[in-house]
Amino acid sequence: PIDCSYISSEENDSVNVCMYDRLARLHVIISGDLTGFYGAGRFSVILGGLRNTLTYGGTVSGDTVSVALGLHRKQDGTFVSGTVATFQSSSPIRVTICRDGVPVSSTDEDSSSHPITVSEGDNKAIVITAGYGLFNIRVMPWDEYSSQNVCD
Repeated sequence: PIDCSYISSEENDSVNVCMYDRLARLHVIISGDLTGFYGAGRFSVILGGLRNTLTYGGTVSGDTVSVALGLHRKQDGTFVSGTVATFQSSSPIRVTICRDGVPVSSTDEDSSSHPITVSEGDNKAIVITAGYGLFNIRVMPWDEYSSQNVCD
């Protein structure tokens, strides 16, 4: 928590306000020959099942939303998304890979059939290795992924 002190300009009362970072952060990395499997095009990823509201009492609520992320192609052919910040969710997060806006693959589980979820404070990488008709999906801490790979 970040402890911030506030002193009223009209009174000499001070109030301590604790602020917490309640967000989880997700990154998507796709390696493999997407263009070889699906042809040339603009690839993107949609993360669905994200939550968008936190009440004053600290409860995650609101609508389930989807976020479309563009993918940057690195020199080694790996596609990398920007970071998306969201609230924790016990519902699975659906990952959909699109080419030119058309879905080509979608799942809400990793390769071990575990649902893709996030908890408060998570900083995760969804690492997808594309193969012909097959996707290997691992969810791992971002720090672990970034320490093994040079991110540009």
